[in-house]
Amino acid sequence: MTPLPKPPKRPCGSCPYRRDVPSGVWAPEEYAKLPPYDGETWEQPLGLFMCHQRDGRICGGWLQTHDADHLLALRLHPVDPSAYDYASDVACFTSGREAAEHGLKNIAAPDPAAHQLISKLTRLPKLSAVSEEDAAAAIRPMRSGHPQAKQRSSSEGYPE
Repeated sequence: MTPLPKPPKRPCGSCPYRRDVPSGVWAPEEYAKLPPYDGETWEQPLGLFMCHQRDGRICGGWLQTHDADHLLALRLHPVDPSAYDYASDVACFTSGREAAEHGLKNIAAPDPAAHQLISKLTRLPKLSAVSEEDAAAAIRPMRSGHPQAKQRSSSEGYPE
């Protein structure tokens, strides 16, 4: 039997909901996924918001930011009971909209801390869906500070 999805002990170090994660780490389409969960229960996305680390866990920042009693996805999908009373000592934004606005603020010119985190993420084996040459080509513009730097998308081939 497959275990039910459960949250991490704390939101991961690159979670878009965390207040201490630099702006511009994720692609704009990743930040666009955050605000819809702020809506009324009936208008929210149907899918669970999984961790961008692709470790099979539910996003801890998503659970901490939103009221689990009003997340439609938690009503539709069986999850580990720990998801319903999730809390951690990590400071997260108060809404998906606030997290998305922060994430998009420096999207055209991420600061050095964001570049460092992007580089770290592209080296993770579970995120490597491309060849090393393609990954190096994607990172190269980011290291040079190019304003059109290609951002990492966590949704490639990942169901919502």
